[in-house]
Amino acid sequence: MILALDRKDRSLWTFTFAFAAASVAFALLPLQSRLNPWISIFFADISLFTAHLLLIRGFRLFCGTTVKWPRRFWAYLAAEAAIILPLMGERHYDGLRSSAVSVGLILCGIECLVVFLREIPGIPAKTRRSMVGIVSAFIAFQTLRISLVTWVSAMAHPIITLDLTNNFIDLITISFFVVWFGAIMLLDSSKLIYEMAKKNEMLENVALHDKLTGLFNRHSLDQVIKSEMERQDRYHAPLSLVLMDIDHFKLVNDLHGHDAGDRVLIEVAERVRSLIRDNDMLFRWGGEEFLIISPETDGMGAGALAEKLRLEIQAKAIDAAGIVTASFGVAERAEGETKDQWFQRVDQAMYRAKNSGRNRVEIWSAEQSLAAAKLIINWRMEWNSGNMIIDREHRELVRLGNELLNTVISRAPSTDSLALFDNLATHVKTHFDDEEVILDKAKYPELEAHRGIHRGLIDEITAIRGRFVENSSNPAPLFELLVNKIIMEHMLSADTQFFPWITASKKNG
Repeated sequence: MILALDRKDRSLWTFTFAFAAASVAFALLPLQSRLNPWISIFFADISLFTAHLLLIRGFRLFCGTTVKWPRRFWAYLAAEAAIILPLMGERHYDGLRSSAVSVGLILCGIECLVVFLREIPGIPAKTRRSMVGIVSAFIAFQTLRISLVTWVSAMAHPIITLDLTNNFIDLITISFFVVWFGAIMLLDSSKLIYEMAKKNEMLENVALHDKLTGLFNRHSLDQVIKSEMERQDRYHAPLSLVLMDIDHFKLVNDLHGHDAGDRVLIEVAERVRSLIRDNDMLFRWGGEEFLIISPETDGMGAGALAEKLRLEIQAKAIDAAGIVTASFGVAERAEGETKDQWFQRVDQAMYRAKNSGRNRVEIWSAEQSLAAAKLIINWRMEWNSGNMIIDREHRELVRLGNELLNTVISRAPSTDSLALFDNLATHVKTHFDDEEVILDKAKYPELEAHRGIHRGLIDEITAIRGRFVENSSNPAPLFELLVNKIIMEHMLSADTQFFPWITASKKNG
C-alpha cells in the first residue's frame, strides 16, 4: 500500500487490492464456527480466489501488458462460485469444496506461469527463473493439497481430521502470500535497477557525446587517448592526430545567425564522418574545432586524409551559409611522447595552416611546413604483409626515406644528408637479411629470385651513393631510388608476391 501511494503504479495498486482480498479471506477462516457458513466459508473462498486473480492481473500489468481485465477471469470466478455453491451446507462435501478451491488456484498458477515464461523488458532472466520456480512450487502445493484432502477424507482417522488438515493448509497458503510479497519486491527491485542502469547509460552517453553533432566530446577523449597511446608504445604502430578548424566560423554566425552556424557544424561533422575509417575516432574538440584520432596511420597518411576532408568540405555549399572551408593541422605521435607534447604540435600545425591563408593542410615539421616530398611517400594499410617484423621494417624504411628527402629538399648540410643516406642504406641491408630469413622459414619457392632482386637494389644504392656524394642537393636520384625502385617496384610488386606464403605460414605455425 505504501509503495502504491508513493509510486502511483497501477500494478502496485492491483497488488494492494489482492492482499486486501486475501486478508479478508484469512480473517474469516478462524471464524468459521462462529459466523454463518456463507460468510465464513463461501465468501472466504471466493475472496481467496479473487486475490489470486488480482495477483495475476498485477503481474501482467507490471510486465507491460496493457490489456484490460481479461474476460476469462470473470469466467474463472463464476465457475469457481458455481462449483463451490452446491457443496455448501453439507459437512461431507468439505473435502470436495477444498479440492475445488485448489483446482481454481492451480489454474491461477498456470496463468501466472505463462506471464513469466516469456521475456519481459527490464526484468533479468535470472529473476524470471526465480518467479517461475515460486509459481511452480505454488502449483505443486495445490496439487498436493488435493491429494492430501482426498486421502484424509477417505481414511477417517481419529487424529488426522479434515479440520486439522485444512488448518495446516491454510497456514501454508498464508505463508505463500508472504512469498508473493517477497516476489513482488524482487521484481520491483530488479526493474528499478534496470531503469537506473538505463538512465545511467543515457547520462553517460550525454556526458561523452556532443549534443548538437552526436560526436564524441572532449570529455570522452581522455578515455580513448590513453589506451591508443599505450597500444602504439606496445605494438610500435603509427598513430596520428588531425585537428580541424572551420574557417571564419564567427562570420557565419554574425551574417547568418547561430541556427545557420549549428547547421554548418552538423553538416561538416556528417561529411567528415562519412569519409573516415571505422577505426578512426572523430571528436568535437570545442566550438568549430574537430579532432580525429587515426590509429595505424602515419603523418603522411593522416595528411592525405586531411586533404581529402578539406576538398569534401568545400565541394558543396551548405544551406544558409554557402561554401565553407576548413584548415587542418596534422601530427604523428612519436613513441613515448606525452599527450601534451603531441597535442601542442598538432595545435601548432593547425595555427600554421590558419596563418598561411586558411583552407589548407599543414603537417607538423620542426623545420618548416609541409614539404613537397612529404606528400609522395605515404604508407598505406594494404602494404602490410601480416608479418610484424617485415611490416615494422617497411614502415621504418618509409620514415627514413621521408626524413632523407626532406633533409635534402631543405638544403641541410651535406654531411647530415650523407649520414641519413648511410643510415637508410644500412637499414635496407638489414631488412633484406631479415626478410630472407623469414621467407626461408615460410618455404617461399621464389626465394632465390627474391635474393637476386635484393642484390640488385643494394648495388643501385651503392651506385647512387657515389652520385649523392658529388651532388647531395639533387633529390632526383634519391627520389628515383626510394619511390620508383624500393617502393613501387619492390615493396608493391615483388614483395606482394610472398604475402600469401606469409599468411599461410602464420596459420600453419
